[in-house]
Amino acid sequence: MKKTLFALLCIALGAFLWWAFSPLFIDTEVKDTLDPTLQARLEAQRQVDAARKQQPATSSDSTEESPTVHTEVTADGSLSRGPFPIKGTSGHPVSGTVDVVESPEERVLYFQDYDGTNGPDLHVYLSKDLEATDIIDLGTAKGNKGDIVYGMPLDVDLTEYPYVLTWCKAFNVLLKKKKIN
Repeated sequence: MKKTLFALLCIALGAFLWWAFSPLFIDTEVKDTLDPTLQARLEAQRQVDAARKQQPATSSDSTEESPTVHTEVTADGSLSRGPFPIKGTSGHPVSGTVDVVESPEERVLYFQDYDGTNGPDLHVYLSKDLEATDIIDLGTAKGNKGDIVYGMPLDVDLTEYPYVLTWCKAFNVLLKKKKIN
């Protein structure tokens, strides 16, 4: 009886350890693409940004090493914001950028060249703060590498929910953060 109980406990412990720690060693690469209309909007905005970068600086203190962050609304109501650099937390390195791209019909978060730490039970949130006290859950994280698209509700005010968080629900831990407003 004791051997059976011990074996069951070992199996349960092994299953938990696999669930909790195997994502740290397994990468999930995603290759999402934007809707062609949104992709065209994003590419047009990047061309505008490239032209702005080539213009001479008008101020000596305008040297900036971070990517240009922009917000622009076009006549058809399309909006593009970003790119915003993604920041990791201690022990959770990350790289890549995220753009907010929207049209009158939809709004998406577009992670590009994303490379981050994987983990168990990861979710992507819009949040009012970095503690995730008031959130909108955009769903389970699709992966930890690649180009990833998450749909966002159009009626959410991004001035009230300015943070995009990658959150481990199982351990209540923030892994990645992006301020988008």
